[in-house]
Amino acid sequence: MKPSLLSILSLGLAFVAGAADSIKPGEVIVERPTLVCLGFRWQIEGDDNRNAAVEVAYRAKGASEWRAAMPLLRLKGEVVAQDDPGSRWTAPNIFAGSILDLTPATEYEVKLTLHDPDGGDAEKLLTSKTRGEPVAFDGGRKLHVYPSEFAGTKDTPAFTGLAAAYAEAQPGDIILVHRGVYTVPEADKKDRADYVLDKAASVERPIVIRAAGDGEAVFDGTGALKLFSCEAAEHHFFEGLTCRKAEHLFYAGRTRGAQGLVFRRCKFEESGYPIFALHGSCRDFYVADCEFIGTHPEWHPHSERKNDSHAVWLQGQGHVVCHNRIRDYWDGVDLYGKEPGTDPALWNCAVDIYENEFSGCADDAIELDYGLHNIRAFRNLIWNVFDGISLQPVFGGPAYVWRNVIFNCTRNPFKPNVHPSGLLIVNNTFIASGSAGTFAPLWQNARLLNNLFLGSGDDAAHVISSGTPTPETSLMDYNGWRWFEPKTPANGKRSFPIFWRFNQPVKSPRFNKMVKEWSYETLAELADHTGHERHGVVLDYDIFEKCEKPTGENTPFPALDLRLRAGSKAVDAGLALPNLTDGSAGAGPDLGALEFGAPVPHYGPRAPATPP
Repeated sequence: MKPSLLSILSLGLAFVAGAADSIKPGEVIVERPTLVCLGFRWQIEGDDNRNAAVEVAYRAKGASEWRAAMPLLRLKGEVVAQDDPGSRWTAPNIFAGSILDLTPATEYEVKLTLHDPDGGDAEKLLTSKTRGEPVAFDGGRKLHVYPSEFAGTKDTPAFTGLAAAYAEAQPGDIILVHRGVYTVPEADKKDRADYVLDKAASVERPIVIRAAGDGEAVFDGTGALKLFSCEAAEHHFFEGLTCRKAEHLFYAGRTRGAQGLVFRRCKFEESGYPIFALHGSCRDFYVADCEFIGTHPEWHPHSERKNDSHAVWLQGQGHVVCHNRIRDYWDGVDLYGKEPGTDPALWNCAVDIYENEFSGCADDAIELDYGLHNIRAFRNLIWNVFDGISLQPVFGGPAYVWRNVIFNCTRNPFKPNVHPSGLLIVNNTFIASGSAGTFAPLWQNARLLNNLFLGSGDDAAHVISSGTPTPETSLMDYNGWRWFEPKTPANGKRSFPIFWRFNQPVKSPRFNKMVKEWSYETLAELADHTGHERHGVVLDYDIFEKCEKPTGENTPFPALDLRLRAGSKAVDAGLALPNLTDGSAGAGPDLGALEFGAPVPHYGPRAPATPP
């Protein structure tokens, strides 16, 4: 019989009762909304025995029917980055979580119901609205920009070069950049920056810098440090532009952080750091439908490249990075930071990275590193990379890694390193060169559910090699595994398919001694000894309509069809999770990213509905 959802998500009910077991509810913090997600944190005191739970229900305002979402995740005292004094962090005593896949620009009612058997029950009814897609102001002036060599008829008001038009721009204006290549002479660059954008516009009246639609509008930095310096900019849109040849194309955060920047249908090339925004005060960026072309077209394993390029590098809150194509960088989309400071306004929270296509990353396609609460990477397509998604570390969480497809990664499909806490790794398809189930043994307070792990078996030590220092609050179950016998090492000692590590010594299942690591021959043995994978499934590539064995080489993306075959062992084999597996049509949800019979997501840039 399948366990209840709350028993899966509210692990740790066996703690010894104590004096501070009853709960005292505190403030509910509503995270910055994104287009399709809402996040919450509920601060508490007490509940030392960790047996409280918070159920979540939501509905669009005016609707009659409530829908269930995932219960909030309980955080309490997990020590992250235990071996790194510069990043060490203890998770607070809170509940936190998100509602996913909502409708943009829609107001929702959210009901949080807290129950503790030891006392202190409470209910909170909140309203929160998702953001809409950023739009220009209908009544704004149109300012026309032309290159100096333009010889045709000009629309008015006309300006030669962007700087002249920007000097006249007011909130609400649309600057239309006509075809041509725009460069700034070396003598006119300010602190090695071509353009300094520092005006304060607003959500209702942004300043829009948009390609006019009469041909390619190219901003060429000719080797500048910064093409656009916009740390002080608020609510600026960049649409349909080609930007190239500067170390930083958009330098949007270091000493302070930009607000509400929009990058839409742009092409970025010949730059190590196209979007660079490393300050915790950065807010509400929207990066959508763009093409990022990196500086390393020949992808090689991690050791043969340097950490010299990041397509999108962010700090702050409320950011959305969706429907982009990103290739040939060291990293694709990253969060940045160190040990969280004392000011929650500067934490990395409420960030969405979804429906992008990544390839050729020498290190990580996505780094959720240094995220704190309600950070989300979902429905991305990732191939030809070293690591798929890094969580090195996550400071408490939850971090959602959900319905991603990762093919031909040469080390880890996801990297839960440096004792991250609060991971929800759910319904992903991981197909790796080597072993898809070899990932760092340091994750804690995490749930790994409904995933597919299919390794090639080439040069792989184990089918599964992992572990957790918090077995009371972590669970790996309902996953599908491609089985193979690992190669025997040179010393001739047999290598078992599963290698598991423990935080504290436990009694070995075969010998009467205490151990901190152990090997198992089957999923059943692992389940009997650890409780993990009681519902795990052994399967192979034939569960898919078409899947080639990954090679680990820099090869074109093969003609894959990773939809599940009818009747395969992955169909109906998952655990139902509200909001995460809604819409499954069979007896239960399927394993992996693509539900049988459901449409395949569109990864990468979408065609514009109208010309920019």
